[in-house]
Amino acid sequence: PRLWRNLSPANAPRPDGSIEFHVRAIEGGWVSRGIVSHTQPGDVWRFGAPMGQLHVDRESGRDVLMIAGGTGITPLQSILDDLGRFGKNPNVTIFYGGQKREDLYALEVLRSLSATNPWLTVHPVVEQDEGLSGFEVGTLADVVSSYGAWADHDVLVSGSPAMIRATVSRMLVAGTALDQIRYDPFTVE
Repeated sequence: PRLWRNLSPANAPRPDGSIEFHVRAIEGGWVSRGIVSHTQPGDVWRFGAPMGQLHVDRESGRDVLMIAGGTGITPLQSILDDLGRFGKNPNVTIFYGGQKREDLYALEVLRSLSATNPWLTVHPVVEQDEGLSGFEVGTLADVVSSYGAWADHDVLVSGSPAMIRATVSRMLVAGTALDQIRYDPFTVE
């Protein structure tokens, strides 16, 4: 009670009004551990006004680069879910990363979306080389910046504050213009 946390829905609006959230229990976290361990059907959640800046401008003519670490996938998954409603979209490339394979809990959902939407390409990234076929190895900042500046792309970054800082910094060094990059400012310490 009376403790607020910023959460992003993981799905676009549904006809039945349901909203899906992905919450990871953080060691020592008062709210995340309470949500994960104690939330039950019938509990009441109070929602505040939306605050995020992440969105895709389908009319811009630019392709989109999405970069997500861990549960940072949720707002991007919601955007992808929404884009799936349209027949024509900009090309979207998403790099989804974590330390290990099990951190990429939404990978199969993303792969399923890409199988039915030719505008979507998914690149899974793990920091620890586990010998996985089809995975890139390294931090998201290293892997994404190794592709260059992503000129003419709108860039959406979502994840932990440290991942966002590292990724945005590396992209700027690689030549990505700051005005091309969006992330939700409330996630940065």
